[in-house]
Amino acid sequence: MSQNLGRSMPSTKNPQVSTNLLDFRHRAISSSTNPPVVPNTVLSHGARISPPPFPARKCGKRMSRRQGQNPNVRIGKRANGEKYFYFQYWIDVPGEEARRRLTEVVGLRKEMTRSEAERRKLDFISNFKLNSNDYQIPSSTTFAHATKHYRDVLAPRMLRASTFSIPDGHLKTHLEADRNDVPVEHINIDSVNEWMWKKRQQGMSWVQIENVLRTMQRVLSAFSKDRKPPFSQQGLAIPDRDKLQMKIQWRLSDIHYVRISRM
Repeated sequence: MSQNLGRSMPSTKNPQVSTNLLDFRHRAISSSTNPPVVPNTVLSHGARISPPPFPARKCGKRMSRRQGQNPNVRIGKRANGEKYFYFQYWIDVPGEEARRRLTEVVGLRKEMTRSEAERRKLDFISNFKLNSNDYQIPSSTTFAHATKHYRDVLAPRMLRASTFSIPDGHLKTHLEADRNDVPVEHINIDSVNEWMWKKRQQGMSWVQIENVLRTMQRVLSAFSKDRKPPFSQQGLAIPDRDKLQMKIQWRLSDIHYVRISRM
C-alpha cells in the first residue's frame, strides 16, 4: 500500500517538480474562489471575463440631492445680558443658485431647557419641510409671468376680444391681487382651497369661485411645458350641501334656457 501511494505521488526531492506542484495548487485555489474580475482578461484556466453590462457605482453622495439639515442649538447673548437659544438654517432663494442662511430664535434660556429647545427646533424644521422629500426649490417664475404669457401670447392667437374680456376680468378682479407674487410651483390644490375659502368668506358664490379657478387653470396650463393645470377642480373642498345646491341651480338655469329657446 505504501509503495503504490509512493508511486502515485510525485517526489518532492526534485525542486523543479515541487515548484510546479505548488504553482498548480495556487492556480487551482485562486480559480475556485473569487478570481479577480478584469475586463477582457483571460484567466489561467482558459475562461474569459467580459466587462460588466453597467458601470460600477461611484462612491459618494449625488450632487442633485440636498443634504438634510440638523443645525445645532446655540446660546446667544443680547446687549442687556439676557441669554437665549437659537439655531441657523439654509433656505433656497428663487432665481439664485446660492442659498441664504437665516437665524431662528427658539426662546429665552431661563424659560426652557436645552432639550425643549432641541424639540422646538425639530418641530420648526418639520413644519417648514426643510428635510422633506416633497420639498422643491422655489422657482423664479411666478403667477405674474404666467398671466403675462396668457395675455401676450395665448389670448391674441386663440381668443376673441369678446371672449378674452371674461377671463381678463377674473384676473384683474380676483387673481392678480392675491396670486401675482406666488411661485408657480407653490400653486397646488391645498393653496387653492385656502384661497377659495377666503373668497367664500368675503361673500363670493361657489359658481363665481369655480369660474375664476377655471381661468386660473387655463393660465397655468398655457404657461406649463406639459400643458396641464397643477390642480383639478375635483379636489376642491366644497361641502356636499353646497354641491347639491349648485346642481339644483344648474338644472333650473338649463330649464330656463330651454324655455327661452323654444319661444
